[in-house]
Amino acid sequence: MSRETSHWRNNFFLVGQTAQRGLAWHYRKSDQGAEPNHYDGFIPVADVVRRLFPSPVLTVPTAIAIPVGVGEVPDFMQNDIGYRWQLMARKGIIPGTAEERLDLIDPDTGHFDPLGIHGLDYVSHQYADWLIDRIGTLLDVSHGELGISSAILMRGGRVASVELSMPDTITTPAGFPFRPNVLAYTSHNGDYATTWKRTVTAVVCDNTFRAADAEDERGGIQRWRHTAASNDDTTTMMDARKALGIILKNGEAAGAKIEAMAAHKVSEVEWGRVLDALAPKAAEDATPRSKGFAERKRGALTMLWTSDERVEPWRGTALGVVQAFSTYTHHIQRGTADPDKRGERAAWRTVTGAYAQVEAEVLDALATAQK
Repeated sequence: MSRETSHWRNNFFLVGQTAQRGLAWHYRKSDQGAEPNHYDGFIPVADVVRRLFPSPVLTVPTAIAIPVGVGEVPDFMQNDIGYRWQLMARKGIIPGTAEERLDLIDPDTGHFDPLGIHGLDYVSHQYADWLIDRIGTLLDVSHGELGISSAILMRGGRVASVELSMPDTITTPAGFPFRPNVLAYTSHNGDYATTWKRTVTAVVCDNTFRAADAEDERGGIQRWRHTAASNDDTTTMMDARKALGIILKNGEAAGAKIEAMAAHKVSEVEWGRVLDALAPKAAEDATPRSKGFAERKRGALTMLWTSDERVEPWRGTALGVVQAFSTYTHHIQRGTADPDKRGERAAWRTVTGAYAQVEAEVLDALATAQK
């Protein structure tokens, strides 16, 4: 099954708390089959396991095909050449059921693309174990203060994430609604260690941004590499109550940060300087394509700043500046507007921290503009 399609998003992107958040932009009932992927409240743990992580992945030997020598019996023939299989000092990660493995066969070439190929010391972190069972201890001690607000399979099942959120939206005195979360993710393709980190989502536009300064962020992140030592529960599992405290503290820190940005005044001249720094006008000798892109970006950011409901209420503040660029990156930026790519790319950028980097660049540009 191809990734980045409406069918994939509407079956393997599970969205919770829609009674508060509304439907996701990618919602399409006709692509959901018999079971919707949206939930009014938190997503039941059993549904996440059943729908996204129904079976463990398998670790299997890998081999390469070598042309046979004189007198050798081939294992198979291709283009009238005989080949034999030779085991490699590597191992592959494949889905646990034959039905799931069919999804990894390219319909055009017939080639099989495993979830990952690794060295012999690599240890798989099963999604149901690391993203449900282990992090489920947070649900056990939260007494209803946390639940699963989203669960996503990305990259054709090679990366997965589960987000835990508080049930109620927090609104700052400046009128900015947000939701503190803990995001857990891991991969089978080797791109990411298993990670739990705290995030904040702006409910008004579903933008994800940093909750606190770098020092606090380090205290809110746990990582486990795919090694044998990671399976030692006594040394790798974060104490659940401590983790819950970090998440709750995250809400307080995020609220204080948002309120501080809302109180930080930004003049129209200073906004123009930020715009010039991060979305400069094209040079006179630029190509028509470059000029068009520069004009569209500046125009979109100006529209967000002056009239968009996701930004305009906080116009004239640092919060408005961050919101303008964050909303542009999440929802408008070239490469994310394509509905067949935007959903997975947004989830991917949240996992990678790309959105946090955008926020840092915007705040740096604002600091320069106000010197």
